[in-house]
Amino acid sequence: MNFKITLKQLVFFIILTFFSNQKAFSQCFQIESILVDACDTGADEGYNEMVRFKVGSSDINTSSIDVNWPSNSWKGLIAPNATTAASVAALNSQITLAGGCGQLKEPIGGVLPANAKVILVTSQNFNVVLNSFGAITEDIYIIFQNNTTTSGGHFGNYNTPAATRTLVMSFGSCSDSVTYERTLLVDPDGVHVASNGATVNFTPSGIASYVNNGCTAPVEVFSVDAQVPLFLMLVQDIFLENLFPLQQCKYKIPIFVLPLVHFE
Repeated sequence: MNFKITLKQLVFFIILTFFSNQKAFSQCFQIESILVDACDTGADEGYNEMVRFKVGSSDINTSSIDVNWPSNSWKGLIAPNATTAASVAALNSQITLAGGCGQLKEPIGGVLPANAKVILVTSQNFNVVLNSFGAITEDIYIIFQNNTTTSGGHFGNYNTPAATRTLVMSFGSCSDSVTYERTLLVDPDGVHVASNGATVNFTPSGIASYVNNGCTAPVEVFSVDAQVPLFLMLVQDIFLENLFPLQQCKYKIPIFVLPLVHFE
C-alpha cells in the first residue's frame, strides 16, 4: 500500500505535535523543577542549588520576590554586578562550546518577561564548573540569592525516614508551592539513594517526578538525535523558526522524525 502525504499535511502535523506537547499555563508563574542535591566541593551545596520556574502571561519583577526554603532563611536577591556577570559569561561560554544557541541572561531592571523561563540559584558564589547547563536551545533568565555565608543545603537530600519538603515562592500577591518526598529522590540509575544531581520536576498541578541527570542544571535541552530528512529540515527552516522564535537552533526543534514520504 502506498502512503502519501502532502506538504501542507506534513506541516500541519508538525505544528499540531508541537502545540500538543506544550503545557497549559495561565498562572502568574509556576515552579517547574528543583535541583535538590547539587554538585559541590563537599562543603558548599548551599551555594549551588537551583530552582527553575516559568513566568506566566504577564511580566513580573524580581523586586517583589520572596522565597520560603524548606531549610535556611531567604536572603533576598543580589542585583546584577561584576561577580554575577562573570559567572553568567562563563556559563554562556560553556553553553556555546556544548553546541547550544541559547544564552543565560540577567534581568534588566528586575523585569522577568512574560513566558520567560528563569533559574534561581541559591548563591552568587555558584560553582560554574561543577554545574553544567549543556546545549540549551533557548534564552533563560538567571537570578541569584544574595548568599555568601549559608553553605548548607536549602532543601533536603535523600534520607530516611520518609519526609516531605515544601518550597514556597511568591511575587507580591501571587505565589506557588511544590512538595516532594525525600525518600523518592534517585541516582542516575533510578535507585533511591543519596546522589548528586537528584532533581524533582513538577507538573502545573504540582505532581512531582524524580530524575537525576548528574551535575547539570535543571533545564530542558532539546535535540534530534536521528538523521533528519532534508525535506523536514526545509520545513523547519521555512516555517518553524518563524513560528517559535525561542527555539533558535537549527534542527533542534522538538519534533517527530518522520519516514521519507512522497509529496504530491
